[in-house]
Amino acid sequence: MLGLSANLNYYLFNGNVDLRKGIFRLCESIREEMSLDPSDASNVYMFMSRNRKVVKILHYERGFYNVLSWESSRNRYLMRSPNATGYNGRTWLT
Repeated sequence: MLGLSANLNYYLFNGNVDLRKGIFRLCESIREEMSLDPSDASNVYMFMSRNRKVVKILHYERGFYNVLSWESSRNRYLMRSPNATGYNGRTWLT
C-alpha cells in the first residue's frame, strides 16, 4: 500500500524518461539525474510522460518499491499554482 503524507519529501522528475521501463530504470534515473537515493523512505518521486498524460509515482517503503501509475482521461494533468494567472488559477504542466 502506498502511504503518502505531509512528512515526506516529494520530487517531480524534470527530464525525459521512458515510462515503459520498470522500477529499476526509474531508480537509475533518480540516481543519475537527481543524485538522490531511491531507497530513501522519506522521498517520493513523480514522473510524467512527455505528453503529460501518464504519471508514475515511486516510493520505497518497508523494503519494497511501490509504484503507482495512471493515465489521464482528459488531455493533460493540471497543476495548481499559487502564482498562476491563467484560467481559475490553474496552469498546464508542459
